[in-house]
Amino acid sequence: MPLAISLFLIFVIGVVLWFYKKSSGQTRDSMNMSLLNKKKWKIAFRFHQDTPLHSVEIKDDKMKISLISNGDKNKNEGSGANHLIAYLRSGKKQFRSIEARVQVDHIKMSKCAENKISTLLRTTLGAYYFNTKFAQPTSVEGDVFAVIGLAKSSTDTEPADILTLKAVVLHCQVPCYLRAEHAPPGAGVSQVLFEKDLGLVKVGESVLLGLQWDKEAHKFIFLKDRVPLTEYIYNLPEVGPPLVAKPHLDVAHFVPNCKSSDEDEMTSVFSDFKVTR
Repeated sequence: MPLAISLFLIFVIGVVLWFYKKSSGQTRDSMNMSLLNKKKWKIAFRFHQDTPLHSVEIKDDKMKISLISNGDKNKNEGSGANHLIAYLRSGKKQFRSIEARVQVDHIKMSKCAENKISTLLRTTLGAYYFNTKFAQPTSVEGDVFAVIGLAKSSTDTEPADILTLKAVVLHCQVPCYLRAEHAPPGAGVSQVLFEKDLGLVKVGESVLLGLQWDKEAHKFIFLKDRVPLTEYIYNLPEVGPPLVAKPHLDVAHFVPNCKSSDEDEMTSVFSDFKVTR
C-alpha cells in the first residue's frame, strides 16, 4: 500500500476515534499520574477542627486517599469535620453517571463518652446535579447533591471491620452537610431528601459503585457492581445548574470534640473512574 494512502487511513481512523470519544460523552480515568493533572483534577482539603494528617498517593493506576484527624481536644462540646476530596474540574457541566471501584483499606475509629455527638467516617463518590432556587447560583444553596459510599459510625452495632454501603441525596444549605450536629456553628441545615442503607461491605473488599441521574424520569439510581440497588424519585424544580458539579472521590471525618479521644483514621483506594455527561 502506498505511503500516502496509509497515512490518509491513519488520519481518518484517528478522526473517527476522536469523534466517537467526544460524542459518547464519557471521561475515563485509570488513575495514572499522567491523567491526574492540574487541568483535569483538583485535590481539595477542608478542615474545621485541628489540622489532620492527609495524603493522596498515585500508584499502579490507583488513587489512595488517607486521612487522620480528631476534633478539638480542649473541650467536650461540639464537633469538627475534615474532608480530603479529589474532583474533576467540570464547572457547571452536569453529569448523567459516575462510577468508580472503591476499597477501604484501613479504618480506626475512636469514641468519646463525654460527648453525645457520634463519630462518622465515610468515603464516597458523587456530584452536585442541579439547583432548585437559582438559574445562576452563587453558592451551594438550593443545589441537589447525591452520593454513594461506604460509612462507619460510632453508633454501629456491626463488627469493627464491617462498613455500611449508603445512598444519600441532600438539598443543600451552606455548607452542604448530612448531619446538622457536624456542621460549623451558625451554618444552615441541609435537607436530607433520601438516605438508605444498601448492605454491608468488609474493610479490604473492593466494590464497583455507581450513581446515575435520569434527568427525564427525575430520579437517581444507586448501583453496586453495575446492579441497581435502589432509586430515589424526586419532585423538585430544576431551575438551574449547580454552583459547580464537582464529580468527586473523597474521604471525610465527622468527629466530636473530645479531650480524651484518639485520632480517627481512614484510607481508601479508588480506581476505574468514569463519568458520563
